[in-house]
Amino acid sequence: MRTRTRRPAGPVVVPLRRRRWRPRLRTSLVALSLLTAAAAGAWFWTALHVRVAGVQTVPAQTVIEASGLRPGNRMVLTRLDSAARSVRSLPQVRTAHVRRVLPATLEIRVTERVPLVRLQARRDLAADSEGVFVPAQESMRLPTLSGWQGQPREGERLTGAGRTVLRAYSGFPGELRAMVSVIDVAPEVTLAAGRTKIRMGRPEQLHDKARAALAVLRDAAAKGTELEYVDVRAPRTPVARARAGTDPAAPGDTGGSGGAPPVASTPTPGARRR
Repeated sequence: MRTRTRRPAGPVVVPLRRRRWRPRLRTSLVALSLLTAAAAGAWFWTALHVRVAGVQTVPAQTVIEASGLRPGNRMVLTRLDSAARSVRSLPQVRTAHVRRVLPATLEIRVTERVPLVRLQARRDLAADSEGVFVPAQESMRLPTLSGWQGQPREGERLTGAGRTVLRAYSGFPGELRAMVSVIDVAPEVTLAAGRTKIRMGRPEQLHDKARAALAVLRDAAAKGTELEYVDVRAPRTPVARARAGTDPAAPGDTGGSGGAPPVASTPTPGARRR
């Protein structure tokens, strides 16, 4: 008697032979993707250009060399702060910032120092509002700084009263600065505006003194009077003297003796007379 073998209900799963080419294809695709990404990353994250913005007198190549940046630097790995600090070490540079500009540019943005005065002892050097010595071009029309004693070198700074005066002078009214040809810082602060001396005395309250001097000069100019001096050591009670042979009807308080008579005006209310 035969014994029947019962077949299991449902479909029968027959194992197929494993296709060995599929893992190889998958590995090849992954490798190709990695190579493509690496090639794209090498182009995208490598600086192809280094550019400089904001320079006027400093050669762009000088800025690039100081920064140490070169085409081929890695965009991500480049230390921007270190490059900017190196650029700021140039005497003519006041501020410097470095940034990444995608896809492949490193940009150095510079603010140059603005020469404010020319040194009497070194006509080839000027100083900016922070007292830093920078090269002075012959074509620059700048007032002369006198009375400062020292051995100026490019990149170094003024000291003492000279530095204080320049910091204040940069904020003087432009109309007054356009008149000034000489700034003397010793023994007291004195400005030369044409043939008129502006006596400021100690290096304090310089902005108030500048405004007082400008008011006197404006009034004298309106009346056609040339002044020998304007004394604003007490800025609320300025003193002025007309030059001999000119109309004395100009502003001021009471003045010294000799020569043309002192010119007078009404002192500021509440101010004490000197």
